[in-house]
Amino acid sequence: MECVHQMRIALRRMNATLTLFKDVIAPRGTREIRKSMKWLSDRLGTARNWDVFESRTLPRLKPHPTQPAATERIGEAVRSRRRMADRGAIRALSSIRYRSFIRITRRWLARGRWCEDLDPTLRALLDEPLMEIGKKWLSRSARKARKAGRGIADLKAKERHQLRIALKRLRYETDSLSGLYPRRKVEPYVDALCILQDLLGQLNDLAVARQLLRLIEHRDRAATHERLRKAKVKLLNRLPHAWEAFRAMTPFWR
Repeated sequence: MECVHQMRIALRRMNATLTLFKDVIAPRGTREIRKSMKWLSDRLGTARNWDVFESRTLPRLKPHPTQPAATERIGEAVRSRRRMADRGAIRALSSIRYRSFIRITRRWLARGRWCEDLDPTLRALLDEPLMEIGKKWLSRSARKARKAGRGIADLKAKERHQLRIALKRLRYETDSLSGLYPRRKVEPYVDALCILQDLLGQLNDLAVARQLLRLIEHRDRAATHERLRKAKVKLLNRLPHAWEAFRAMTPFWR
C-alpha cells in the first residue's frame, strides 16, 4: 500500500508541475495526459482511503473502554472493504489504459512535445530567469492560500478542504523551486507549512472516514462516528495556532 501512496504523490506532483509551468507548456499535448492522471488517481485513491481508514484513522481513535469487541467488528468490516478497493487498484495498474498513459507521457517528454506548437509570445518566457518568474508564481499561490485560510477557526469542512488544496499546491511549487534559494531561508517556511498541512490532512482523513463509514451497514457504526467527532474537535482546537505560525513566516523568495 505504501507503493500506492507514493504513486499518488507522484501523480499529484506531476499535476502540480504541469500547472506551475502551464505558461510555457503547450496545452494540446497535456489534455490526454491529465485525463489519464485523473482516472488513475481516482482508482488509486479509493484503495488509499480505505487503507488510511484501517491503518491510521482507526488506531488513532480513543478506544471505547466498554466496547472492545465493537471496535474489532468495525475494523474487520473496514478490512473487507479495503481488500475490495485493493483489487480495483490492481486492475487499474494492470490495464491497457495505464500502460498507454505511461507510454504517451514518456514520448511527450522525450521528444520535447511539451513545447510543440507553443505560442511565439510564450516562447520568450523560456529565456526569462526562472528565479524571477518563480517569485511571481510562488507569490500567487501564497496569496491564494492566505485568502482561503481567512477566519480559519470558523471554516466549514468544504472550506478547509479548499485551504488544504491551496496549501498542497504551494508546497509542491515550493519543492520545485526551493533549490534556487538558500536552505536556511527555505526550511523554516516549509516546516511551518508542513505542520499546518499535517493537521489539515488528519482532519481530511477523519472526514473521509465518516464518508466511508456510511457505506458500512453495521450496528457499531454510531459509536465509531462519535469517536471520529471527538478526534475532530481536538484537531480543530490546534488549527488556529498552526495557521498563525505559518502566517508569521517570511516567504523565502522575497
